[in-house]
Amino acid sequence: MTMLSALYKPNFTILVVWRVINSLLLHTYFQADEFWQSLEPAHLKAFGYGQLTWEWKLGIRGYLFPFLFELCYRFVGLISKVLTNFNVDPVLVEKYEYIGVLLAPKILMSILSAIGEYHMIILVRKICVLSMCHHKDEDESKNEGDNDNLTVMQQVTVIAHILSMANFFNWFAMTRTFVNSFEMILTSIALCHWDWTGGEFIEGAEFSRALFWAMITCFTRISNGLIWGILGGFMLLSIFKKRQYSKFSILFKKIISTFLLVGALNLVIDYYFYGEILFPIFRFLKFNFTSPLAKFYGVAPWHFYIFQGIPIVTSSALIPFIYGMRHSLSSKPDSQIMYAPFVQFKFVVLLNIIIFSSLAHKEFRFIYPLQPFFLVIATFGYRRIRYILSNYKRSVNFISCVVLGSVFAFAVLVGYYHESGVISVMEYIRNKPEVTSVGFIMPCHSTPWQSHFHRSDIPDMWSITCEPPLHLLDDDEANEKLPYYMDESDYLYDDIPKFIAEHMVTDKSQANLTNDKWAHEWPEYLIVFGHMDDVFMRERLENTQYQEEMRFFNTIGHWDSRRNGDVIVYHRDLL
Repeated sequence: MTMLSALYKPNFTILVVWRVINSLLLHTYFQADEFWQSLEPAHLKAFGYGQLTWEWKLGIRGYLFPFLFELCYRFVGLISKVLTNFNVDPVLVEKYEYIGVLLAPKILMSILSAIGEYHMIILVRKICVLSMCHHKDEDESKNEGDNDNLTVMQQVTVIAHILSMANFFNWFAMTRTFVNSFEMILTSIALCHWDWTGGEFIEGAEFSRALFWAMITCFTRISNGLIWGILGGFMLLSIFKKRQYSKFSILFKKIISTFLLVGALNLVIDYYFYGEILFPIFRFLKFNFTSPLAKFYGVAPWHFYIFQGIPIVTSSALIPFIYGMRHSLSSKPDSQIMYAPFVQFKFVVLLNIIIFSSLAHKEFRFIYPLQPFFLVIATFGYRRIRYILSNYKRSVNFISCVVLGSVFAFAVLVGYYHESGVISVMEYIRNKPEVTSVGFIMPCHSTPWQSHFHRSDIPDMWSITCEPPLHLLDDDEANEKLPYYMDESDYLYDDIPKFIAEHMVTDKSQANLTNDKWAHEWPEYLIVFGHMDDVFMRERLENTQYQEEMRFFNTIGHWDSRRNGDVIVYHRDLL
């Protein structure tokens, strides 16, 4: 096993280069949390200006993940200070700093993604050794047996490489600054170090590393505990069946010590950000699981993950994954088949999908931490399909290449063009030499903020908000009241002319007299989507000082009609 584990490892350098290219070719918007729950708080902490969403004000987010980006930003700031001390042109220093602010998080996520992907492929090999590879009988040639094992190892490594690197969702989401991507990476690392023998090696350092990374993942996203609860349950059952009762105390001691270590680390980092001792994990649970307020951000049907989530996240590996879920994948007889790795993998997938499907609010990225499980099952499923269709191997390879190539080409297209306007407009306005005010009349958090703007010299920069009804958090009738609550974005799109007439003013001091919390002064630069321009703004701004200055392609179509069309920049001549 040691010899097999040392050969045919994934090429880490190739994975890093691949993910760097991946991140540099991503120039689109997917979901607001990519910026607002990671980069924006990090930018505020590193540079002293920016904006926090309600989650950070309420204290339901842990700062561990954004802290990594703060370190990146501080490094960029340090380089700028060094260049300034060497009397480099301030204009060039500012330009280099802005480029660094944009690129540093991308490079960091590329490296982290490559690490996660590397461990996913190592996990495939490890499962291969435990469940697929088997030696010949002792009376047969030892070399011949080893060659068979090496051939299988090589096959699964290559398959896993291709399925992961050409996966649509990996290309689209892995290098984005989502905490779910970070969660998936940590899960892959922990799974790679996990003891899949049912507790035979829990005394070793490798299992301690697995517990450490698993615990960090759980503190990062408490829902990840479901994965480790299931795997831990299988391990306890295996230890109990083997009657190795002394290992229970070893296991619990390691869990408790790891919990205290990781808990202390998170406590220090959160104290650093919030300036007080608090436990975001409990506030997160209260908002998302013990109150109905999670529904505020959307409700999806129960079958969302079955018919949309899994097909999107597994991508071109969907058919091998389905085959792998339905058939036995192990070629190694095992008297304890109920504790075999593939059984555990399938059980984790099924139970997670069932539980996540029972929750009202659903998103593709919520099941992204299951990607290493998907990859393992799909890899061995694909290998079995090729074996069954061995007489049609050329056709299978050709069809596989066409499917992978088509899906990957679509991933590049979507990653670079679809919803690219909301990124480009920030860079465009940012490069204006003098700006007095900027306003975004579009659904809340439709663009990044200072993480892509990086300017503190603009007196008035605002956007439409969508604060949840936090006053209902402890209300027993919250479930009944929630459907009737309307945030600023709801009021805007419920009656656009009325909202503009009541809340857009020429002088904000006028609004202060009426205590209008949604009052906005007409800005120098006004940013809208094509939808808003078509239904109201173009006609409203006709014969005014506003003129359309720039238009950026954003989408051909969007599931949210309010975000349809180009991103349009109106400029008001202040002279």
